[in-house]
Amino acid sequence: MANCWKCGMYLGEKDEWKKMTTSRGDICILCYNKAKEVDGPRIQADMDTFLKDKERH
Repeated sequence: MANCWKCGMYLGEKDEWKKMTTSRGDICILCYNKAKEVDGPRIQADMDTFLKDKERH
């Protein structure tokens, strides 16, 4: 029983709102999904660059 390190939301009696444990502590499902949406385009751009460089060599 803990709180999300990012937003401070209570994770519930049996951690039903807990998505995963990170190096900073437990994170809730909502913060995890929000972070995933923000990082998605950046990760895709990095992968595209990597694949283009790989094709050239």
